[in-house]
Amino acid sequence: MFSFFNKTPKINNQTHIELAEMFWADTTTPIYNIKFLDPSKLDFSIESLKHVDDYLETAYKNELSDEEYITVIMRVGSYVGEVIRKNLNTYNWLEYKEAKKAHKMIKEYGLQLSTLAVLWEEPDNLLFPFAKVDKYLTNGSEDNTYSFVTAIIAQNNNQLKAI
Repeated sequence: MFSFFNKTPKINNQTHIELAEMFWADTTTPIYNIKFLDPSKLDFSIESLKHVDDYLETAYKNELSDEEYITVIMRVGSYVGEVIRKNLNTYNWLEYKEAKKAHKMIKEYGLQLSTLAVLWEEPDNLLFPFAKVDKYLTNGSEDNTYSFVTAIIAQNNNQLKAI
């Protein structure tokens, strides 16, 4: 029918695949404390998130400029989201404008750093990797990415067993 009636959100995985790789590989505009990162430990496995959390701890303990803060959230958040996507194969990235089409809760949260991009699983399951990284930078290791992702994977595995 008419495309302007289409409520299906446009997926944007490629942008976040690239941002995730920029986390450790972009030396032109490097992330805060890039020297800390060991690329051999960043293989998109769940275990790699332990290295990510060690990295985030260095950022948490130091004062970042606004630009550094935003870059850390976007690149590390994209990496965390890509770990989820590669391990579950059911989620896709949506930018804020598209995410509002998928779930009314996004509109209620409004446009902010934590909602710039979210992971979406049809029909209405949302995950917020940017928000998790933001929480780590605010609260420290109690909001680590490893626990976040292992809980999501475990919950997903339990749901699959129930089917």
